[in-house]
Amino acid sequence: MIERVTKDVKNILVASTKDLVVRYAQRHGINLMVRGLRNIQDYENEYMLYQFNRNINRNIETMILFPSSRNHFVSSSAIKELVTHHADISPYVPKEIIHDVQERLRMTK
Repeated sequence: MIERVTKDVKNILVASTKDLVVRYAQRHGINLMVRGLRNIQDYENEYMLYQFNRNINRNIETMILFPSSRNHFVSSSAIKELVTHHADISPYVPKEIIHDVQERLRMTK
């Protein structure tokens, strides 16, 4: 789904790993990781991960993106609740994947 949403953005690589992200970055010559935060709990978790990552490889930087005030409260459980009650999720989910999200969440009930 992420690939569909970012298909028009150049220089974006969508990949997954079962290893630590910092080691994936190291193996693939990536020197900047972009992470997103929603709230103070995310900040605390990301700060802890940042410290571990810096101990593994000091040459890989982490850049934090903060959410807009419109989206700082969005979570998977909130989206699940909206889908369960057939509410509009378009303000929170990219249009390219709304149908997929709805289908996937309705199947897990």
